[in-house]
Amino acid sequence: MISRGRLLIYRLLFGLTLLTLWELSSGRFIDPFWVSSPSRVFVYLWEVTADGSIFGHLAVTLYETFVGFFIGAVAGIGFGFLLARRETLAQILDPYIVAFNGIPRIALAPIFIIWFGIGPNSKVILVVIVVFFLTFFNTYSGVKGVDIELKNILRIMGANERQILSKVTIPATIPWITTGLKLSVPYALVGAVVGEFIAASKG
Repeated sequence: MISRGRLLIYRLLFGLTLLTLWELSSGRFIDPFWVSSPSRVFVYLWEVTADGSIFGHLAVTLYETFVGFFIGAVAGIGFGFLLARRETLAQILDPYIVAFNGIPRIALAPIFIIWFGIGPNSKVILVVIVVFFLTFFNTYSGVKGVDIELKNILRIMGANERQILSKVTIPATIPWITTGLKLSVPYALVGAVVGEFIAASKG
């Protein structure tokens, strides 16, 4: 078993090796127009941090991420509960959900930019789509996975559907929802950044 100190050293050495190879490759084997060097990236970051311009761009990216995450999470969780409790509606919408989820998110970015412009709105919509499906599928699976026998026992004891929902379904689904939210956070940020790479005035 490797010690934590030695493991940290190995990780640092591996990272430094990658940075060194990156630095040596840029401008020699790879056109710096396409792949810059770590030193140039550091210098540019230092310049935009020193003049304060980076903070305005960071604020825009964080705004797109948080707003899109909130809307996507609320919609995904709500829709997941709805379809899990409405089997007929779930069967009707299933092929459309699967088809839309199969579309690469990066392919949607140019469409949203054409529709909503290069401002934050197009990136927010992209983040909403990314977060929606992650939270939807997790919530749907969590609700469908609740023990039916437990529900039946509560019904025999006189519990109504609202009581079953609040006492059994929601508590049993919380771990699934939490997992979906955790998975969504990095993807939300990636979605905002990808949209900004394609077209953005800020961010």
